[in-house]
Amino acid sequence: MNELYWGKLFHSQLNTMKSKKIKLSNFDLVLPNKAIVDKLRLQWQKCLSTELNNLFSRETPNGVQRTLNYRLNPTFVPLIKKLNAYKNGNNVKTISIVLGNGTDGEDESNVNQFVPLLQVILEKSMNKQKVYYFYLEPIDLFHHLGIANNTVHSTINQNEELSPKVAQLFMLKWESLSNQDIVEAFECLAPEDYASTGSNSSETFFSPPALKRVRQYNFDVDETNRIFMELNSVSKADFVLSMGAGLTVPNYHPFSFRPIIRVIKYSNAKSLVDPSTAYFDTSRPCPPFCGQGN
Repeated sequence: MNELYWGKLFHSQLNTMKSKKIKLSNFDLVLPNKAIVDKLRLQWQKCLSTELNNLFSRETPNGVQRTLNYRLNPTFVPLIKKLNAYKNGNNVKTISIVLGNGTDGEDESNVNQFVPLLQVILEKSMNKQKVYYFYLEPIDLFHHLGIANNTVHSTINQNEELSPKVAQLFMLKWESLSNQDIVEAFECLAPEDYASTGSNSSETFFSPPALKRVRQYNFDVDETNRIFMELNSVSKADFVLSMGAGLTVPNYHPFSFRPIIRVIKYSNAKSLVDPSTAYFDTSRPCPPFCGQGN
């Protein structure tokens, strides 16, 4: 069986979750390991530019459509919340959206799919860290306009969040990108990484700019804390990655692709009625902002 068949791996996770109560110490039994993640990353980097657009297309009853949203399966939302409230001084330090590519079938001749992953870096006691990865699955349950127009904006971090109207513009632009624009959204002339001389204008690059494909988007400690504040403010919430596109900013955000994290909160854990939504997009792409192991 092809190890990159993420769909089968993902549903295997869910079956394991249903068959036994998974403790935090047993996460490694049900989540993708580093070897699988590395293969997904490599396939993303090796995918031909001419085929990149196909990764986001899927057959639906209404014809071929572009995927707009990916969601952390609701089974795992309580578990990432527990990670941030874990005992013995452990807490989530940062999160990232990792870009991957896997095949939709049991052999590599089948159709490729975009496979985004949520990376959670847990800061443990004694300055130790542990990294967890979660698959984000494509969904049709919520259309992006439906969420943006028919829900209340969260008020916890309102001054620091992305506004619903700007989020909507980013998502609409993604939906309207041409096939060539899809390629250019993930590729650009970018330096490999910044030198560790600080964040001022005197920074230099480790390498001269070259055509590169973005590998992941990193959310800093403050933004990660705001995301978890929203998740922890209610008993039931959805964690959704929405595809967006915006303007490029040389040397800071050279890729036009913008991942938007939406925390959709439900006031009643037994009902999906009247949710409120918080939007987050303050992330740094790698390259050029790559930490160790990115």
